[in-house]
Amino acid sequence: MAERALTGAKNIIQGPGVSIPFTGTGAPRFDGRGCEEIDGSAGKKFEVVNLSAKPYPCCRETHGAIDATLNLMRENKIQEKEVQG
Repeated sequence: MAERALTGAKNIIQGPGVSIPFTGTGAPRFDGRGCEEIDGSAGKKFEVVNLSAKPYPCCRETHGAIDATLNLMRENKIQEKEVQG
């Protein structure tokens, strides 16, 4: 898309009347001057510690079922070609 000069919406975070909900004390409002600080934790709280690997290309809530299925297949020596869809 970028090669064809297609772009997304501009200023989706900052601008008059923009409200961004987040987990915390409420939804901050931006006044159009920028988004320097949302809840006072800028430079103190780093969300990278809440990241996890995404082993499958699907919603995180399905990963447990996928893991269980793969474990059962391994334990019972079931090959993918033996499974009918």
